[in-house]
Amino acid sequence: MNQDEKQKVGQLLQRAIGAHQTGRIAEAEDLYRQALSLDPNQPDALHLLGLIAHQSGHNGPAINMIKRAIAVNNGNPVYHGNLSLILNAEQMWPEAEAAAEKALALNSGSADYYNYLGFAQAQQEKIQQAEDAYRRGLDLDASNGDIRNNLGTLLASVGCFEEAVSEFQAALGLDPNSAMVLANLSSALFSSGHINDAEKACRDALRIQPDHVPFLETLGNILTKKKDYDGAQETLSKVAQKQPDNAQVRCNLAAVYAYDFKPDQAIVSYEEALRIDPNYTEACVGLGLTYSELGDRKNAEAILWRAIEIDPNCIDAYYALGNSEKVEFDDYVLKTLLDMTRDSDLSEDQRSKLHFTLGFQLERKSEIANSFDHFELGNAARKRDIDSQGDTYNRAYQEKFVSRIKKTFSVDLFSKFTSPVTSSAKPVFVLGMPRSGTTLVERIAAAHSKIETGGELDDIEDLIGDIVGSNGYENLFPEVIEDLSGNDLIPYAEKYLDKLNALSPDAPRVIDKMPFNFVFMGFIAVLFPNARIIHCRRDLRDIGLSCFLQRFDAAHPWSWELADIGHYLKSYCAIMDHWREVLPLDIYEVDYEKLVADQEGQSRKIIDFIGMEWEEACLQFQNSKGMVKTASKWQVRQPVHSQSVARWKIFESRLSPMIEELSSAELV
Repeated sequence: MNQDEKQKVGQLLQRAIGAHQTGRIAEAEDLYRQALSLDPNQPDALHLLGLIAHQSGHNGPAINMIKRAIAVNNGNPVYHGNLSLILNAEQMWPEAEAAAEKALALNSGSADYYNYLGFAQAQQEKIQQAEDAYRRGLDLDASNGDIRNNLGTLLASVGCFEEAVSEFQAALGLDPNSAMVLANLSSALFSSGHINDAEKACRDALRIQPDHVPFLETLGNILTKKKDYDGAQETLSKVAQKQPDNAQVRCNLAAVYAYDFKPDQAIVSYEEALRIDPNYTEACVGLGLTYSELGDRKNAEAILWRAIEIDPNCIDAYYALGNSEKVEFDDYVLKTLLDMTRDSDLSEDQRSKLHFTLGFQLERKSEIANSFDHFELGNAARKRDIDSQGDTYNRAYQEKFVSRIKKTFSVDLFSKFTSPVTSSAKPVFVLGMPRSGTTLVERIAAAHSKIETGGELDDIEDLIGDIVGSNGYENLFPEVIEDLSGNDLIPYAEKYLDKLNALSPDAPRVIDKMPFNFVFMGFIAVLFPNARIIHCRRDLRDIGLSCFLQRFDAAHPWSWELADIGHYLKSYCAIMDHWREVLPLDIYEVDYEKLVADQEGQSRKIIDFIGMEWEEACLQFQNSKGMVKTASKWQVRQPVHSQSVARWKIFESRLSPMIEELSSAELV
């Protein structure tokens, strides 16, 4: 190429770069191509034409162009850096990592190159290397928002949510209007338990991009967690309209309907998900569980077996079938499950479900020792899983908490509330330890034509959270109650009654069957002095055993070791003894053993205490319609029986740690 041609190529490049920088992309591309027609190996033209291809969404040609530029000039770090950027966009992680390393070898002072390197390494699960790369990039440029966002995403992926939140907040300090960073912040806040802050961040992201489907899905999940089921249904329905072939959103929407006790809509949404994707096992399991909560055993079992046909390793389906009371797995299935427990890649959550399933099944075969071994293994896996999330049972804290309740809720405190906060007699609280018969009592009472049930409501604890939050968390429960007047509590009582009225506006009585409300009975007594409280009691050894053999959906850290169960039962008894001494309203106590021995006599007393006339339907509660979402969903579809009375004796030789704890307080 002669001197004139070289000069012309230089002029074309200069004009092309000017057009490129001012956004005249088509003109720039034409000029780059003119330069290449004169000099096919001009590296800058090749590189910049590759960038235009990338900006136009044509990454394949872009990669080829930049590789041609590198073949001509291997010593330009910009070429290697931009190649890494585009390879990352194409999910060619090892190649992107190598290109970034080459760029850094030529120029170790570029924060962007460390960003590209960290991103490629993160996608290959080279977590520590990726973090190191991001942090080295920030050492060079602390104001690089992209690196902070990527570092936050990496930290969130390994469960370091609080650190992730800090990085996302720093990125937003640099660019407050980044919808993607706001959405990432929302997800990290959600995962770290800051639900209200997560909702705010997500809504901020949606204000910037109102119709962005992933943001809407995140908001739907947040609202579901907040139990704002109407809001979640509205949000996820909007996503379903925008993406009619999205099976996942149909499945999520179905789950919200199920949580909201709308089984018909749940079934329709699960079936729509399966119409879109007939092999969607998550939808099969969700549909099967909905049928089981309705007591439709036939359809529940059919759809759960279908999930296993689709995926022979569908642990959730085996788990749902295995504890359904009637299904008995044959030896082949049991061996399959046992083999699955040995998979080193299983999560602790899935391993726990397998062991519990084996425990349930082997107990039915009267293999008691082998069964209990699996329950121990299942609880150990569950403990490891939740411990890793920082949720452990602290005996000292529990003992101090009981002491604080006794000190706060004194006769003097109750005497302070001379005027009733509300006169409503609508709430009926059925409470006690889990597995004490609360579901049985609830179903007997709810079979009455004038008594409805809301199931296990978290609202009382949520109200306490609202009160604590409203004073800036300066005082916690129970002490926060000491500073409040009756007038202060009226809005909280009204909010709870609004919930009951929304559940059943016409019923004179609505049951809240949250067992753990036994902790909050003092608060309940202040808010609702005309409420009915029914306390369910049972042999503590049977309660403890049943809790150990039950894999609760919610995390109850006291329930995974027998000694801790015994300790928690002692604190429960101490709290109940205190309420019997100081509570200014009646507690009706139902003994499980008496109830199953004299169903009609005890049931009549329950209905009379609630303040209703007797109805024979209460003796046929197992025929009642409606969803049962507790661990007892299969048992309460059967007539009352005494098979679970003194069940602890079958496992007595294995229960020493729990029994010793109970004996130390003379509870057995």
